[in-house]
Amino acid sequence: MTEETDDVVAPAEAAEEPTVAVENPALVVDETEVTVWAPEPSTDADDVMSLSVDEWIQSVNFDSTEDVPIPDRLVDQVIGQEAGSVVIKKAAEQRRHMLMIGDPGTGKSMLARSMTDLLPKDALEDLLVYPNEDDENEPRVRSVPAGRGDRIVKLQKESMRTQRERSQKMLLIAFAAVGFLILIATLQ
Repeated sequence: MTEETDDVVAPAEAAEEPTVAVENPALVVDETEVTVWAPEPSTDADDVMSLSVDEWIQSVNFDSTEDVPIPDRLVDQVIGQEAGSVVIKKAAEQRRHMLMIGDPGTGKSMLARSMTDLLPKDALEDLLVYPNEDDENEPRVRSVPAGRGDRIVKLQKESMRTQRERSQKMLLIAFAAVGFLILIATLQ
């Protein structure tokens, strides 16, 4: 016995799972299982996690915000994203990519910036992209050690600025010369 719709024929008896009749097979979405690794923070990692908010507030004796200790590393300054901090540390250690999805203001940008502090400094490099005169769809890419890219860009901007100033001065001199020649020609 088969169930028929306008576009799909699905044998109902042969399948172990329930079958779904689809009128338009182009609308069927390929479902892929994705494992999301977000470990829960351990309770012994931080005393604050083991206390309720009311208990913690009672135990804190701060006169001003200057008394609040601030961690040195940016990844330790992120509040409320302990699981994200663990994942960021592991991704930086393994040199993996990260995709963070969430509402604005939940700490995604701060975690991303903190990952740059965790990456080894000697492995970082700057990529410079130049236009390709032969094919505009394939730009030229140059890799330089970390920190040198900023200096190269500043030098090139300075060079372009001086070249533009020089061409503007030459154009001004040319206009002045032409104006002077026209003035002499009208006086004669």
